[in-house]
Amino acid sequence: MLITNDDGNVLNDTFVDLASKAKNIIIASGYFGSSQIEEAKPLFLDIVKNGGKVNLIHGMGMWEGIRKSLENSISSLNTDLQKYSSKSGFYFYTKQRFHGKIYFFDHDNTQTCIIGSSNFSKNGVTLNLEANLLQTDKKNIELTTNFLKLLLKESQIYNDSLLPDKGISKKSKSLFLDKPKDDYRLPKDIWKRPVDFEIPIRIQPKSSLNLTFGLGRKDKKGLYAIRPYYEVEITIPKKYWVKPLIDVIPN
Repeated sequence: MLITNDDGNVLNDTFVDLASKAKNIIIASGYFGSSQIEEAKPLFLDIVKNGGKVNLIHGMGMWEGIRKSLENSISSLNTDLQKYSSKSGFYFYTKQRFHGKIYFFDHDNTQTCIIGSSNFSKNGVTLNLEANLLQTDKKNIELTTNFLKLLLKESQIYNDSLLPDKGISKKSKSLFLDKPKDDYRLPKDIWKRPVDFEIPIRIQPKSSLNLTFGLGRKDKKGLYAIRPYYEVEITIPKKYWVKPLIDVIPN
């Protein structure tokens, strides 16, 4: 069954209908909206108050950060969910960027999932023209369930020091927010200057010049801190760390 919003709030109406009947819900979305969380919060709390489970997984927040208003909504919802169910909560995927959109509803022996393009936000479920498939096929349900278990396993439950805008140092934060200097100019005779050192080019299957799109730095607790947007890294084999390179770049 294809669900779009070309004729009213079809997706939002479908979500409310399925959520009202569900005993357990998992939503994994690249992005979340604070207004949508606040609107759905009573539904989520009814589920956990009745012994059910609600898990929400934010796929991009660890890499891009989130607005303060959204964090406030997430913090409040996570606290309230945890009051009634230690297995419920709001999570952030930490292994890499997750941009998918999955809505999973479990009601007795009936399981339904919606997979498509709609983020869990006002735009995603109401305003944008989106395309989502509603599935009840047992094989697809099994595949989706296994994938969601993997996402949860590689996610961290929300706390007020988890997100990158609070989890990185002031120096790194300034690099993440600031733009490069616009007035920087290379010396006019740059091509005539003698070469200080040479670094061999290694052919790799793939690379990420801009490290903010990578996994980030993993700390001792197993959490990933996003790297500043303008940070780049050149890696070379240890055997090349000899003079004259080390005369110019120590350590």
